[in-house]
Amino acid sequence: MKRMYTTLIAVILLTIGSLSLHASSFEYYPYLGEDNLYGFAEFQGGLKYDYVGSFREDLAVVMRNGKYGYIDRKGKLVIPLRYDYAYSFSEGLARVYLHEQCGFIDKSGFQVIPFKYDNAWDYTEGLAAVVLNDKYGYIDMQGNEVIPLQYDYAYYFHNDTARVELNGKSFYINKEGQCVKKCSGK
Repeated sequence: MKRMYTTLIAVILLTIGSLSLHASSFEYYPYLGEDNLYGFAEFQGGLKYDYVGSFREDLAVVMRNGKYGYIDRKGKLVIPLRYDYAYSFSEGLARVYLHEQCGFIDKSGFQVIPFKYDNAWDYTEGLAAVVLNDKYGYIDMQGNEVIPLQYDYAYYFHNDTARVELNGKSFYINKEGQCVKKCSGK
């Protein structure tokens, strides 16, 4: 009898733990419903988006009828569906596209970096690679072009260096734009 009670208690505890783990996991993963709309199981109001991204920095990209915005973890639309395309937040800013131009917004939806670039990468280590007229360079968190747009291609910064390409040569620069690795023949 004691063994049966012990087994029953263990099953109940495992079930409760499993339910708690299962319920909390819904907060982070989108759900695709029968009508091909996305949402989150714990959010009230049902499924209402054509696309839902994963949460980064407490916000998730959502899309409905071809326009993108952001929701918080409670499912509230906190940045309206107005962008032609949007990416997750990185270092407090998100790159968004409007009328074929790229800019960056903060978590309140305020435009921090103007919509003037052809393309951009997410911020890493305080800098983002941007593209204008097929030339790459880097901007800081305020939008200042700290490394001129002169490269044929540019990659993310990692450990204070980024790989760039110029005239068919690939080399590494620091955050001041100085070559620090594979500099010969650049």
